[in-house]
Amino acid sequence: MKICHTFYEKKKFGGSETYFRILRKQSAHKHHIAYVDKSFQYKESFENFYEGFSRLVDSLRQKGFDVIHNHFFIPAFFSEERGLPNMLTSHCMLSEEFLWSVNDAANPAEARAMKLSSRLFGQAETNMYPRIRNIQVFSDFHRREIEAIGGKATKVPIILDASYFGKKPKEQARASASIPNKFTILFSGRPTYYKGLHILLEGFGSMKGEDIQLVILSEDISVDDGMIVHKPCISTERNPKKISTQRFDNSRVIIRRTGSRERLADYYSSADVFICPSLYESVGYVNLEAMASRVPIVASDTCGIPEFVINGKTGLLFEPGNPQDLIEKVLKLRENKPLADKIRENQRQFVSQFDVRKNIKTIDRTYEEIK
Repeated sequence: MKICHTFYEKKKFGGSETYFRILRKQSAHKHHIAYVDKSFQYKESFENFYEGFSRLVDSLRQKGFDVIHNHFFIPAFFSEERGLPNMLTSHCMLSEEFLWSVNDAANPAEARAMKLSSRLFGQAETNMYPRIRNIQVFSDFHRREIEAIGGKATKVPIILDASYFGKKPKEQARASASIPNKFTILFSGRPTYYKGLHILLEGFGSMKGEDIQLVILSEDISVDDGMIVHKPCISTERNPKKISTQRFDNSRVIIRRTGSRERLADYYSSADVFICPSLYESVGYVNLEAMASRVPIVASDTCGIPEFVINGKTGLLFEPGNPQDLIEKVLKLRENKPLADKIRENQRQFVSQFDVRKNIKTIDRTYEEIK
């Protein structure tokens, strides 16, 4: 079978991109990828986003794919409308992501535009989700989000290729990644508002001691006059301006680009604690990667995160947006080695259920049933 996955634009890392790479490697079927035309690959307006996906689906109609696997609700709706065999893996509510991303707007005019886009996406979600069949989600939280607007979704296991992670002992991984041998806190992800890096930076700033360091792992990130600078992941401008997160202690903070998948694994294995401070997250795929690397996690007690980071078992949860509570949980793991060791062992057992080798036959049958 030939499966075509639809995406808006190319990204090196991300949950949906990782999902596609795993399927392409492990599935018995042939997996291809199609992106919206470059002329539509900026979020200048809701209409531009809508039109780009409409044209993408039209372009796929004559290419002989057995199933169109969409990773956004808009192309899934168009696939249904055109009568194409299709499925939707829904990763988030775009209206929610736009609403949180208002905080990343470079100016008041863009903030207003993003609020409007959030409302338009919300209206589209309410109209389209109930008309899409074959919706899959990875968390009960996101399933409930879809049900709240009249849609119907099936929760399925998320998949993980654990073979990338946990191969090297900590000292060897730190040497490979050029990370000093200190107590290491790791953040991996986009440095945008709803990913909560500002919460972690505020908390870390209150920690004392030169034997503690924070590693920030991200793409499209730089430093300017002591500030972390990055492009927003969602913008209503064709060429979005870079925005600043906040000041940080340069002597104890290491900022790196992610690099290869192998290097990503080195960064995980270098860490003593992994932090997921997100304010909105339907799953939080990075937490599964941290578990596969046997790194204790401190994560926000919100949205879909607690379904994976189970408090006291596979990690510790902190009050969303509370930097002091975050740091208290980090120190608890640092000072309580038996607790950290117990969490590592629980992670090993918990994350094994998502191993792609256990789930790939079921996934392949899903495509066959749709066709």
